[in-house]
Parts: sequence; C-alpha cells; structure tokens
Amino acid sequence: MNADAWRVEMKGPTYVDWAITSACNLNCRHCVGMNKDELNHREAARAAENIVGLSPRWVILEGGEPVLRDDLSVISYTIITSAR
Repeated sequence: MNADAWRVEMKGPTYVDWAITSACNLNCRHCVGMNKDELNHREAARAAENIVGLSPRWVILEGGEPVLRDDLSVISYTIITSAR
C-alpha cells in the first residue's frame, strides 16, 4: 500500500481559536482574564480578514464573554461571508 495515499495536503490551519475579548460580566475569583487591552473595531476587522486569509475549516470565537463585544456580529459576518 502506498503511504502517500493517506496524506492530506493542508493549505492552512484546521481551526483558529480567537479569544476575541477578555470582557466578562461575571466576577469569578479564579479568573485572571480581565485584561483591558482589546483590539478596537478596525484592528478586529483586520484580524478577521487575516484569519479568513488562512483558510481555516473552523473559526472559534471565544474569550471572557464574546457577546459583550459590540462589534461581534460585524466580525462574525465578515468571517462567514468572506470564507465562502
């Protein structure tokens, strides 16, 4: 059997796990993720475009509480529509 028959050519990462925010509406004692330095909308949009350019199969948007980010829908839309 040819060993190369099972080889899959990867053009980019399988997935990108993006901690899009550290903002959180909880105050857990064990959490150390309350960093105030966040990407602004323009920087986040550029990061989203760069992620799409990597052609990952999946993009995971996570962080403290991603839905607290005002531009989450815009960033998600950019990733979804550009990936097609």
